[in-house]
Amino acid sequence: MIEAALMLGNVQGSASAWQFIGSTNLLTTDSAPITPGLPAGIREGDLLVGVMSPRSEQAPTEMLTNGWQRWRTGNQDYLCAARYVAGLAAPRWYKGAASGVFTAVLAFRTRAWSTFTLAAQSAPAAPADLGTTVRNSLVLAIGVTPGTTRDWQVSVGGTLAPVSRIERALAPGMQVSSLSVDYPQPVLGLMVDALSGSERNLILTAY
Repeated sequence: MIEAALMLGNVQGSASAWQFIGSTNLLTTDSAPITPGLPAGIREGDLLVGVMSPRSEQAPTEMLTNGWQRWRTGNQDYLCAARYVAGLAAPRWYKGAASGVFTAVLAFRTRAWSTFTLAAQSAPAAPADLGTTVRNSLVLAIGVTPGTTRDWQVSVGGTLAPVSRIERALAPGMQVSSLSVDYPQPVLGLMVDALSGSERNLILTAY
């Protein structure tokens, strides 16, 4: 009976809202592998998201660490995610050449969640529409660019308010914003724009 009650609570969306725990980041310009480490204060069950932005799209990167879900595109391993368990190693990216690479790892927490998915990817950025079907969904709007941008602009329709978590304007640039969606609703026109150059958008959802 206790298990059934807990399961019913999760289905109804009684879990607490998503909390941002913290982040790490690291920039390197040589050819050695790059490991930005894990944020302080993480604990079992937290959502961890690793993001990589390369200065050169021609110099390949590959995330080497076991236990992480990856969504590889061409030569680049832009994004990975994992549920934290004891002993999980930080993501470590191999670099195929000496060039600038900026990486970050972000941690988020809620009382109960079960899955994450890459909801959209576009290059250059294009407005993405997605639906959230449960309460307390987390949406991460990620932009990466090989160049320098004078600013990042995150746009979304309705009353949702993206919160910036990582913002780097220098090459290679990166923008990560989070949206906590407290009840099922469409998320319309979500886009991350590097105002001074080309960009890639990755939209990650967790619930």
